[in-house]
Amino acid sequence: MPIVIKEYNWSQTDNQVVVKVPLKGIHSHPSVDIFTYETFIKINCSPFYFEVFLLHPIDEKNSRCKILENEARFVLLKRDAQTWETLESLDLRGNRLDEKKEVINSAQVLAGKEAEIRWNKKCELKRSEIHKEVDREAKIREEIESLKRNEVVNKLDEISNRCKTVAPISPQKNIVLKSPTKALPVRKAGNITVKFSARHFPTPQRESQEVTEQEWLSKQHEARKATGFVEEDLRPEERNPQWLKEKGDDFFQKRNYLAAISAYSTAIKMSPKYFELYLNRAAAHFQMENYYKCVSDCSSAYELLTPAVSLNAKARATCLARRGGALCKLGMLKQGYDEILAAIKLNPDDEQLKHDAEMIRCELEK
Repeated sequence: MPIVIKEYNWSQTDNQVVVKVPLKGIHSHPSVDIFTYETFIKINCSPFYFEVFLLHPIDEKNSRCKILENEARFVLLKRDAQTWETLESLDLRGNRLDEKKEVINSAQVLAGKEAEIRWNKKCELKRSEIHKEVDREAKIREEIESLKRNEVVNKLDEISNRCKTVAPISPQKNIVLKSPTKALPVRKAGNITVKFSARHFPTPQRESQEVTEQEWLSKQHEARKATGFVEEDLRPEERNPQWLKEKGDDFFQKRNYLAAISAYSTAIKMSPKYFELYLNRAAAHFQMENYYKCVSDCSSAYELLTPAVSLNAKARATCLARRGGALCKLGMLKQGYDEILAAIKLNPDDEQLKHDAEMIRCELEK
């Protein structure tokens, strides 16, 4: 249980309010959660917790909080220059929870609008830079074309001047070509069948490049074997998706994630409707920090889990939770939080999912 701090000191001037909150050892704590809004301030540092609903609104953008030795000090700028009778609003003592939710929702809406404004400014700046770059390249192309035209004109003038200095050719007698007396035989039309041998390279085969190409193919074959699986090397009894899945699970347990991905991918080629292959490969991609591929595999597995029935509820919850974790790693906290909430609805007994959702919610509040 957190220790709620109720004793604090505060003072004021015409334009600002100073609130001193005693906190032992806060200066050495690794993380302190500080939140300020128009009529609400909060500080959360386990095991201490402090919050106050202010009597009058403040300018939260220009207000600040300092962490000092065993103390947190809020310096709050008043929105209106007036004397406060008390620091805390007494009208909200019986309805703190609803008011706190309203304050947090308002802060989230304001933060979303500010983020949208920053994003629009960034996009506008990017578009402006692109237009400038296009204009710059067009100008360079125009200069190059002008140089080419001038060079062509100079060469034509040079050739014309040389022709004027050459002596005229004396006239010769006309030469008459006699047509052959015998008609040549007409060739018959036909088809020629051409067969091409199998080739791994898009370029034509050259004898001089044969040794280099074989060396490259050999290196690629060894590299694929090092990752765990080469499809053409599998024995007939090993060409079983379930066998490949179990091998992939074994590689995953041994933290050989690259080999696990290779095993799952080979099995997917043989059985593309097996949802567990996509789900397990997504876990391996997550460990390899391939978060975009993890999201894609989770989506493929979720699409295969149809129709949605109670028997596959836990599997669908795992898909949503794993996809939500990857989205959070990619910086999309809101989308990841929604995915994990949907997973909790499908599997309400999973305490780890609830803990993850609470951690993400705290990050969103910041």
